[in-house]
Amino acid sequence: MAQPTIVTLPQRLEKAEALRGRPMTHRKASQAGKDERRAALGPAFSDLDLIERNGGAVGLDVEDILDAAAACWSAGRLAAGLGRSLPEIVPHDSTGLPMAIWW
Repeated sequence: MAQPTIVTLPQRLEKAEALRGRPMTHRKASQAGKDERRAALGPAFSDLDLIERNGGAVGLDVEDILDAAAACWSAGRLAAGLGRSLPEIVPHDSTGLPMAIWW
C-alpha cells in the first residue's frame, strides 16, 4: 500500500522567504511587520487591500489574513510544480513519511 503524502504549508511569511528572497526583519504584529508582509505579498495578490478589508469586516485579524495569503501563495507554487522544501533534502520518519515544510 502506498504511503500517504502529507504536505504542510507554511502559514507564516517567515517560512516563505522566497516571497522576498530573504527573511522578514520585523515582528508580524508590529506595524512595520505588517507593512513588510504586505509588500512581500503585493506582487502575488493585486487585490490584497480588498482581501484585508473583507476579512477585517468579518472580524479577522490582519496577521491571520496575511498568514492565510502566504499559505495560498505556497499552495499556488506547489500546484504549479514550483514548490521547494525546507530542508531541501527531505528526511523521512521511521514509517517513511517525508518530514519537510513545502512552500
